[in-house]
Amino acid sequence: MLFKNLVIEYVDQNDEFGAFFPRKAKAVKVFKSAESSKDWLLVKLNEPFIYGQKNEFGYHMLNNTHLLISSRHQGNKICDLSFHAHVVLVPELPDKNSNEVNIEKANHVAWCVVKKSI
Repeated sequence: MLFKNLVIEYVDQNDEFGAFFPRKAKAVKVFKSAESSKDWLLVKLNEPFIYGQKNEFGYHMLNNTHLLISSRHQGNKICDLSFHAHVVLVPELPDKNSNEVNIEKANHVAWCVVKKSI
């Protein structure tokens, strides 16, 4: 069962990005990777933040309203109560009418733990 309300907690790989966590989010849709059979969950953040796509002065410019997350460990699923995940920035929202998302050139920014929230 996929839980609607989630809490995303930073774990590792990018301390600058980790400063924005924990964050509450809502599950939007599960997509399959166009490159593999991996599931990716699109989440909408309750509170967006600016990070990614630096300008020529080195300032982050991307307003993150959504993130894509996928389980890091084989056997864990995004429907589990709690799971370790990869976090990917979403500069453009995937087509909600599609069941696939292209993450080949995605900006993988960190590892996190995703937990169901009440």
